[in-house]
Amino acid sequence: MNKSKAALRTGVPVSRKDFTAILLREMNLLWTGRATAYSREDDPNIKPGQPKLVMIGVEGKESGDVSWHVNVAIRYSSHEQIYIKLLDKEGNPLTELPEGAARTRVVHIPPFSGIGAEETKYDHGYQNLLIGQGKPGDILRNLLLEIYQETAESWKLLKKDVEKLLLPMSSLTIGS
Repeated sequence: MNKSKAALRTGVPVSRKDFTAILLREMNLLWTGRATAYSREDDPNIKPGQPKLVMIGVEGKESGDVSWHVNVAIRYSSHEQIYIKLLDKEGNPLTELPEGAARTRVVHIPPFSGIGAEETKYDHGYQNLLIGQGKPGDILRNLLLEIYQETAESWKLLKKDVEKLLLPMSSLTIGS
């Protein structure tokens, strides 16, 4: 993350086109009722016009019982841009990510259909673009290959999870 004082104060800008998790025509659609700033009716203790932040907390635990916590604060800037700032548990700007958080990869894959018969190997940037366009079915094999190549243990865990999901279906009987 950029360690300049400006980035600590304002956050890192993210444009609508770079926001691949959800396809949006305007960034204010991330806020309830598109209300990106406080009004008098919202909270009398907060000055009207102050930005409403979307806060997302992420926490984890390392193998040695070392826990970490990162808050992601999202502030509206315009229809085309938001600012994202990383904060610690107390709300102070983070200058460095905790080790566990830096190793954690979070991916949003929306529901999909239309898995093709063939699939090209894509880099992460293009995979994110396809997910943002609502085409995660176009990279399913890419994601599976990455898990398979990561470690044998990751692949075994995925297979075990899929078996758990599909096992109840195997006991179903079709017909009378």
